[in-house]
Amino acid sequence: MKSSLTVNITRNYGTGGSVSISMAAERMIDKDTGMVEFDELISRANLYFEHFDMAYLPHMRFTTQDTAKTETMPALEIRVTMEKGKRYWKVATPQYQEHGIPFWPEHMKESGIDPRQIPDDGHKCKEGTTAVVEMVNGKPKRVLKLVASK
Repeated sequence: MKSSLTVNITRNYGTGGSVSISMAAERMIDKDTGMVEFDELISRANLYFEHFDMAYLPHMRFTTQDTAKTETMPALEIRVTMEKGKRYWKVATPQYQEHGIPFWPEHMKESGIDPRQIPDDGHKCKEGTTAVVEMVNGKPKRVLKLVASK
């Protein structure tokens, strides 16, 4: 028996959510091999996004919300965690060492960092590296950019 499996992924880029990209992948699957096919389909959709991120994202310009405030603070390290097989990155700063501040791949790429190159045990930032952090109601929402010292 064959059935159709469709995967839709949407990502919002820019601090103001100014660009939203959706991609879909579809495949006919057999009932017995559904999970294998599903994993392949998810991997293919993620590859589409990786290609988009690496090829087009550096050339796009984003707008920020007028209400968004940013703060600059020293960056100590990039930490990597795994949840349900997915990698997440956080930047530790002197003010937010315990939990860190989320650092998303699209912002890493804007900073010239390839998230695939960060080892699972994290990465120590060079002395003088600063993080530009989006603040909402006085609390850090995400790291927008890392600026390396010269």
